[in-house]
Amino acid sequence: MTEVSFMYTHLYGLSIILSIFIALVAAYTSIDLLEKVYTKKQYFTREFWAVVAAVTLGVGVWSMHFISMLGYNSHHHTQHAISPIILSIVFSILFSSLTLLIIMKSTSYLHSIFGSLSFGVGVSILHYAGLMSMHGGEAVDVFNITQVLVGLISGSILAFIGFRIFRTSIEGTNVTLSHKVVSSIFLAASYLAIHYIGMYHFHGHVTTTPHTPSNNSLIVYGITISVLFIFILVIITSYLDRRTVIHAKRMSELHANSLFDSNPNLVCTLDKDGLITKSNHVFSLVTGFSEKELQAQRYIDLFECAYFSAINQAMETSLEGSTAHYTATLRSKTGKELYVNVTHIPIKYRNRLLGINVIANDITEHEVMKRQLLSSEMTLKNTIQNIEGFVVKFKKIHGQFIHTYYRGELVDRIGLKEEEVLGKRMDEFLPKELALKKTTFYNEAWSGKTVHYEGEFNGLRYYMSLKPVMENGQTLEVVGSAINITDREMIKAKFLENEILYRSILTTMTEGVIVIDTEGKVITANEQAADLLHIPYAELIAMNLYQLNRDFIYENGAPFPNENFPCFVTLNTKKAQHNIIMGIRYNRQLSWLSINTEALFYKGRLSGSVITFSDITVSKQEQNQLKEKNAYLANLIENDPSGIIVINKERKIIYANKLFIKMFSLPISQKDLVGKATQDIIQQYGQIMPDLKGYSTAVEKTIMNQEIVLNEEIKLLDGRVLERDYIPIKDNESIDVHFWKFRDVTYQKQMEQSLRQAVKDAEEGIKAKTDFLSNISHELRTPLNSILGFAQLLLLENKPPLTGAQTSKVKRIKNSGVHLLNLINDILDLTRTYKADSSNFHMEEIELSGFAKQAARNMTPLLKEKELRLILHMNSDTQYYVHADPTRLRQVIMNLLTNAVKYNVDGGQISIDVFEQNEYIFVKIEDTGVGISLEDQPQIFDHFFRSSLVKDEVEGSGIGLALAKQLIEAMGGKITVTSESGKGSCFMISLPKQ
Repeated sequence: MTEVSFMYTHLYGLSIILSIFIALVAAYTSIDLLEKVYTKKQYFTREFWAVVAAVTLGVGVWSMHFISMLGYNSHHHTQHAISPIILSIVFSILFSSLTLLIIMKSTSYLHSIFGSLSFGVGVSILHYAGLMSMHGGEAVDVFNITQVLVGLISGSILAFIGFRIFRTSIEGTNVTLSHKVVSSIFLAASYLAIHYIGMYHFHGHVTTTPHTPSNNSLIVYGITISVLFIFILVIITSYLDRRTVIHAKRMSELHANSLFDSNPNLVCTLDKDGLITKSNHVFSLVTGFSEKELQAQRYIDLFECAYFSAINQAMETSLEGSTAHYTATLRSKTGKELYVNVTHIPIKYRNRLLGINVIANDITEHEVMKRQLLSSEMTLKNTIQNIEGFVVKFKKIHGQFIHTYYRGELVDRIGLKEEEVLGKRMDEFLPKELALKKTTFYNEAWSGKTVHYEGEFNGLRYYMSLKPVMENGQTLEVVGSAINITDREMIKAKFLENEILYRSILTTMTEGVIVIDTEGKVITANEQAADLLHIPYAELIAMNLYQLNRDFIYENGAPFPNENFPCFVTLNTKKAQHNIIMGIRYNRQLSWLSINTEALFYKGRLSGSVITFSDITVSKQEQNQLKEKNAYLANLIENDPSGIIVINKERKIIYANKLFIKMFSLPISQKDLVGKATQDIIQQYGQIMPDLKGYSTAVEKTIMNQEIVLNEEIKLLDGRVLERDYIPIKDNESIDVHFWKFRDVTYQKQMEQSLRQAVKDAEEGIKAKTDFLSNISHELRTPLNSILGFAQLLLLENKPPLTGAQTSKVKRIKNSGVHLLNLINDILDLTRTYKADSSNFHMEEIELSGFAKQAARNMTPLLKEKELRLILHMNSDTQYYVHADPTRLRQVIMNLLTNAVKYNVDGGQISIDVFEQNEYIFVKIEDTGVGISLEDQPQIFDHFFRSSLVKDEVEGSGIGLALAKQLIEAMGGKITVTSESGKGSCFMISLPKQ
């Protein structure tokens, strides 16, 4: 026996390649089998595929390890013990099973980490158990712990990546070949890394015995069987996958053919050019075209031209890969119209469009019923609208009563519009207390009881009847009908009438109703119908209407024969009759009925007719009243002091009064004028119109513009001046009538001309006065300046000094001169404002708060002299800008402040405020002076006017406020005053905001 040390440092290249190949095949096979655990349901159970996947992975790892071990070159003959070899393959399968169990249990990252670590530990144990198998474990002498940890961590990380890629693809329900290959590569790389990192520079010793028999053949047999096992699994799974694909393809084809051929709808397939390539037998059956005739026919040619745009749009949408829907009319081979709901479904394979499947649902019967329903609904609405009361419906939705219907004659009188009620709760349109009270009635009616109550709203009293509509013991909705009971004497009659109306609404929802069969026999009728026809109800129910014997008449009074009765016309023609007016004489009284009939069909065959009619006697009386009103209006037009002509939209005259004919001297009577073309009449204006062609063109242009024209002036050759009004009268948003009105304003124009001349003369007189005042003011200033100058010199002269009496007299001369000079200056300013406008002002941007403060500071000496207190209500942080002449504005403010001081009481106060309101900046100057009487306020801004309260006590000229008003208005502003005698005055200046 010889003990030999060794170090494995050489590998055979073929063994390495073979081990990597076995590792990849085993990993891919395991991943492929693991996919079946999630996706396969046929052949075998999920548990079976899970076990096979674990065995395959364990065997693959074991085979890779021992193929690599056999490929090492130790330069000595080595042997492997049997027990560790068997133990290693068992460990490999067990840890593979544990790993897959953890991975399959949850999709969380934590399970993936634990599973990857479990796999790494299992492969590491397999690896080192295989090394110990060399001669029963005596081979291993030294393990490098660093290599062990590096291999374990690297392998676990690679396994984690492989498992996560697989789980992510499974969760996305789209496991592709690339996903499985990448996942397999990372999984194989994990146990290859653990193995080859562990074997790097592995060393140890073995004890050799001469001629020891080798048992490595057992490993070779095991590896061979493992590889064969893996390849057999690959072949079996490939075969099963192929069978699954073929089976799925066959089932898919069967389903597609079943959906296509057995579909009760019209189905066809189109190519990209819109040609029919295939169609089902229903398509041929409905359209009348054979399948051969439909082949290669343009699909769009089967439809009406009006739907080409929608079909082309749907084709474009389908070619882009999206589903499209539309409704259209398809024509059969015989020309029959078919209403169809069409859906286009694109046929795609690998994002490539192969064609379009078209499914058309025949909705012809539904469309016809829909139109009949709309017609009946319109008849119903018109009838209910004429009910002398109102009808309301409501349902209980999510615990709330929601109104679904609200109509009737009382709707307008009660003050609640239809849109204010529909779709809303009571507390949304009624006061809270009233809504709460009525909710009690609503709850009682919803419980299945008939409820009656009286109510009042907007001064109108009404009687309401609520009746539930039940089905299988459940309340579907509640119908309420109300009548006006403001006149208490009519309450009983109204209640009975409303009860009849309610019953008719529950049946046919009209006032009088009779249903007959094709022979004319009455099937059913309501009591209202019996009353309107003056026939006992029991007799009407048993009657055949062909035997009805009543004195019916047309509107013109001619007899109305039985065979022309609307219900019999409907039975003969199968067409509805609407708004047929018929009179009925009974007991020497004439009443009028409005009759509507509809044909009744059952399974496409005529089964009878329904007749609805209502009493329109009052309406006929109103029509007569309307005729009287029209006659009254015609009388008004005829006696209007204007010439009036009315033209229809065909430019034909439908009315002209006598004054019009006289005004234009037309040689034609009123009667003959009606029906004449407008242009023919205009040609007769030639004798009085300066430009007949221009007038005719202007008339046509006015009509084409369709806009109201008032006070348009026309001058005639005979010197007269006319004013013309044009009013287009619309009917249903189109011009139906053209109304022209002409007034002779020759005298008014002459008076206006005289007035303009008088104004001009007055303005010239004012100018002359202004020039005079300006000239006289300039002439007076020269001698006045001399007087003031010499008076000043006398006061300054001290050789010899003036006596006290002389000084007093000279001061009086000076003060009087200054007063006179100020008066002359005011007069000059006044004359300048007469002559000037804002263009002569030096306008600039002014900050009004600071400007007013500066003006107030200039008044300090005067304020102290009368011991007045000045209050400024201005925020220093707020600035107000206006566009004005600073000199003129300062003059106005100083003038108002001077007046506030002059007419104030000693110890009083003056307040100034600047603020903004409605795009204007206001300056308010308020004092506590003597005020202005109410009688004087309208004249306070007149020239030379002075208030009666102060004109004898305070000196003044009456020019300052007039000048201030003219200056402010010239700058685009206004000045106003409010005052009360003995309490002070408030002057307000307003200028546009800059």
